[in-house]
Amino acid sequence: MTIGILNQMIHLSARVDLTERYSKSSVILIEPQAPDSMVEIRGIPDNAVVIKMDKFPDLRNFLSNSRHECSRADFAIIAESNKKKIVLFIEMKKTKAKECELIEQLHGARCVLTYCEEVGKRFYNCRDFLAGYEYRYVSFCRTSIRKTGSRTILKQNKRHDTPEKMLKISFPNNIQFNHLIGG
Repeated sequence: MTIGILNQMIHLSARVDLTERYSKSSVILIEPQAPDSMVEIRGIPDNAVVIKMDKFPDLRNFLSNSRHECSRADFAIIAESNKKKIVLFIEMKKTKAKECELIEQLHGARCVLTYCEEVGKRFYNCRDFLAGYEYRYVSFCRTSIRKTGSRTILKQNKRHDTPEKMLKISFPNNIQFNHLIGG
């Protein structure tokens, strides 16, 4: 039900289409400010909704932005996979970035999704909209430099369920969705 409502709610221009590679769905994410900066996520569930978070209106005419509350991450992927409901927030950087900025952007994206959650509850009459979803936070850095493999900076056994504990991946080429959602 949640995925169907998101498909109705989120404008087509604010979504990224899934593609098929090797008989499985994948998505190619391109950093809005740097078209040569991209990451392919393979093995993504067919029902996933990929949202360009930067398409949400700029709030600097409403909020003071004194604490960088108007920043937001580049993408959110909402999917149901293997009986797991996941929201994956993704920030991409062409080069290296300050961790505090990444954290602010990931928090900002979560705030945008909270707004969508309230819209789903109030305007789509779905009281449990986005209930039971687990949140994961990922940053991709050095996305324009092509290497043969990806290097994970954060240890895999840590759960990246807050922006402060984000999964950091440098030099990504293509990544498996299951690797990103972790445990």
